[in-house]
Order: sequence, then structure tokens, then C-alpha cells
Amino acid sequence: MIPIQPGGVKQARACQTGELVRFDGGGGSLLAVALGLIELDRYQNYLILQSSVHDIPAFSALPLDANHHCFSYGEDWVLEMIADGETFPGNGEGADTLGEIRIFDTSASMIVNVLDTQMRGRRLLLNLANYQPLAGRNERYQGARIQSWKIWASEDERTRIGGRAILEFPMPA
Repeated sequence: MIPIQPGGVKQARACQTGELVRFDGGGGSLLAVALGLIELDRYQNYLILQSSVHDIPAFSALPLDANHHCFSYGEDWVLEMIADGETFPGNGEGADTLGEIRIFDTSASMIVNVLDTQMRGRRLLLNLANYQPLAGRNERYQGARIQSWKIWASEDERTRIGGRAILEFPMPA
């Protein structure tokens, strides 16, 4: 037998920025992108993409205690963006829709909710190349709108006949 694993288990502190991980969020599963360690490596910042935990909403960026293990898909995961008739620069529709993506001339950014310690949120664009927030206030109303996207474990999985996406947006109700 030759086992082919889609990823591996590791300590959250060992996750690199941009790594796609799944872990127990205290009562449910979280799928997230690691955004980096903070406060003496005690917390890992995450962009939560999918959540079955009641008090942690999807498309939130927040720090969580890094004292846990996670399943890592690695850093080579693929974000496939799907253009439609609404994909054109300056389309301000959906500018407050969490999870939507805006494409600019130099990057793509996702509309996320950055949560503070009291779980108060503030919507902003998170650059998907460097995982840093965009500085301006009106970018959400500018770039080309992407209303649909998929995440794949790898390019091989995306192009494989019968390949399965890890996550699709918008998510089925």
C-alpha cells in the first residue's frame, strides 16, 4: 500500500503565513488561512474561511490561541476565481459582502471582517498575496467583483477528473 495524504498534522505554532489549515475551534471545525504568529508566538492570526463554531463567523480575521494541532493542506493550495457578468472594475455592488473578492491591477483582495477581542468587527479588504489589509477606505467599491470562487488542495486536484474542491463560495445554504 502507498498512502497518499492530502496534507499533514502539525502544531499551530509551526504553521507558516498562507498555509491552509483545518482544526477544532472548540465545538466545531474551522477552515482557515494562517496569517502569522503574534504576542510571543502565543496566538496565531487566522482568516477563517469556513466555520461550524457558533461564535466564530466565516470570513473573519482574528487571533486564536496557538496551543492546538491542525490539519495542514500546506501553502500550495489553489484559489480559483470565477468571473461573471458582474466582474468589471468599479462595480460597487456587493462591497459589504463578506467573502467576495476584488481584483485590482496588481492584486486580489477578499472582503473580511477583522474582529477585536470583544468580537466587534470592521470590514476591510485583505490582500491575498501578502495577507495585509489595504490601507484605503474605498477600495471595496473599486476593483473587479468576483462573486464565486473555489479552493482546491492543489493544482493537480483542480485539474483531476472528479477532483473535489475543499470549499466553494458562495456556500450552499
